Amino acid sequence: MVGKNQNKKRVDGDKLRGLIRQYKEKDEPTLLRNKIFDLMHPEIMVIVKGILSKWGRFEDETEIVSLSWDCFLFSISKYDFDNYQVWPHFRRYSKYFLLLHYSNEQAQLKKDEYLKDFGDVFSEFADEGSNIEEIKRFREALPLEEQEIFDNVIFGDHPPAYKSGEFQKKKDRSGGISYYRYYTLKETFKRLIKHLIK
Repeated sequence: MVGKNQNKKRVDGDKLRGLIRQYKEKDEPTLLRNKIFDLMHPEIMVIVKGILSKWGRFEDETEIVSLSWDCFLFSISKYDFDNYQVWPHFRRYSKYFLLLHYSNEQAQLKKDEYLKDFGDVFSEFADEGSNIEEIKRFREALPLEEQEIFDNVIFGDHPPAYKSGEFQKKKDRSGGISYYRYYTLKETFKRLIKHLIK
């Protein structure tokens, strides 16, 4: 059962986009981040509970609140307001986060449903697979800036090739690394993920 917040109306994506833009541009964004979470929390709870229910996993309310917070932080860190619609982005990245989070507990889940969602997220690489434990271990061993590129490969989301040095200034997606290094890592990760999933 979804908690009492279920009846709250979902906040408009355009309003959230403006707030997230402010959050990304602030030096001390904690209060604004918490405000955004407060607005999004009821819907993220619904998303998390829906995914876990599909997998046959039922957590207590405290754990759901904790997972919702983790999904929010993970998703907002990947959000690029120039490219994404708010709610589809948060649904996609929440599912990805939960796939990683429960990767070591597949035996306790409805495996077919878990693997179907795995196939949705990793659709560029395989229709289904069970090697997400290896993917998780590899990803966690990467430096943070390379984890971002790894996640971009999973979803096929990449920054454009900026002209006249602008790419170097665009730090929210690429971590400010060079064009050549970004795309070399992208191709390397793509081949590696295909190998790990097979």
